[in-house]
Amino acid sequence: MFFVSSTFFAAGVTAIRSLSGLHRIELERKKSRDARRLLKLLNDIHLFVASLRFGYLLSLFGLVCSATLLAEAVAGVFVTPFPIVLFLTLVVLSAALFTFHEIIVKNFIKRRAQSFAELTSFLMLWQYRLFRPFVRV
Repeated sequence: MFFVSSTFFAAGVTAIRSLSGLHRIELERKKSRDARRLLKLLNDIHLFVASLRFGYLLSLFGLVCSATLLAEAVAGVFVTPFPIVLFLTLVVLSAALFTFHEIIVKNFIKRRAQSFAELTSFLMLWQYRLFRPFVRV
């Protein structure tokens, strides 16, 4: 159980650290002027958000498994189904957030792609600054 939880946590942190393409995306946004590059940039940002969400999910699952393992060791009680239920809940929530993000992306691409790119890049930069210790540039 400890090996599984540490593997999930390491995979999540690795996924978050490997997403340092945000800096490249921001530089590309500043260079892009035509609509074709902007749509490609929005696809890159969308992929970045989905990958980052997957990394969060893996890290949370690893932390929950580790906490459960610690609780089992301290209390001597078998509570292993708890992380499985929590993991499934996180998967459902992540799918809901992904669907919501899809709807927003489609609506804004149809209306005002430039303002959406600026808003998304601002949010991504905020997340990048928050997780800067975990990200290699």
